[in-house]
Amino acid sequence: MKREDLMTVLLFIFSVFILNGVSFASQSLYCRMADQNSFLYQRYCSERLVFTAPATATSIAPTGRASDTVMRQLVVPTERPKAYAKVLNVKRAAGPVLRYENIDLDKDHSDEGADIYGTTLVFAQDRDNASFGIFVPYDYMLFNDSAVDDIQQIGSILFAQYRIPVADEKYMFALTANLNYFFATIDFEDEGDDDVNSVGGGIGASFKVLKWDSFIPAVGISYQYQNDDTEVNDHHLFRAGANFAWLPATKWAINAFGIWNVDLTDYDPGDNDEYWDIGMEVNFQATDTWSLNLGYKKVLALEDFDSDQIYLGAVWRF
Repeated sequence: MKREDLMTVLLFIFSVFILNGVSFASQSLYCRMADQNSFLYQRYCSERLVFTAPATATSIAPTGRASDTVMRQLVVPTERPKAYAKVLNVKRAAGPVLRYENIDLDKDHSDEGADIYGTTLVFAQDRDNASFGIFVPYDYMLFNDSAVDDIQQIGSILFAQYRIPVADEKYMFALTANLNYFFATIDFEDEGDDDVNSVGGGIGASFKVLKWDSFIPAVGISYQYQNDDTEVNDHHLFRAGANFAWLPATKWAINAFGIWNVDLTDYDPGDNDEYWDIGMEVNFQATDTWSLNLGYKKVLALEDFDSDQIYLGAVWRF
């Protein structure tokens, strides 16, 4: 085994042991302590607990964070500048993404909402037409006008992808799989804190057109399953999306993306289980080994959930 392969395997093992070292012991106390007139109680306590519809499908919960990370980073990723592809014999990449998200949980009736500060660290290894690696997302959610003061969650997403070039690499198919674990701690206003543990996995497939010099469209679908220790413990999320990239210069790429999300989990009748992610991202190749990206994403079509996110990322290839 080569040295770089051994280091990658050791990184995988370390992350899994660290993040799975928390016991699966507790069940959320939220519905026993929340104000019954609050929006969060009315929305989340009818036979279910924190991290449920519609929030389970969004970045508040592990299902949404895992699915969003895999969908937008692997299945239908934003395109890099032309200069990124010209760096030969570079098989590894690493870097952070910093993000801020503002959420309104009851747009018409209260100030209930949250500010989310987060980051995702990534390490990826390429080998021929395959890639594998790890994402480590962390979120700090600061709530207002709520029985919950804050939520912190951290996860480990192990992924693998296999790419299939077609017609002299004018087209590209790709298959993606992931396994993940998330741990969240919820700090209540009056009753201390509680933990939620979640494990899951998913698959995805995508198709990209590479035959045009300055325009690269891509489409993809993904399915994510997540199991946690709340009362509604099985979650299913389907996504279908597209990214359209314009490469006006060697070091620049401008992306526009849209993703249709369907929460397939069997919640109470009447739950709003479909929504859209739309956004734009600009990528800049700063040096042969460093690239930067700046983006904006918005959630649309949820009745009592509004979200705006900005993010800044960097990738180092070595």
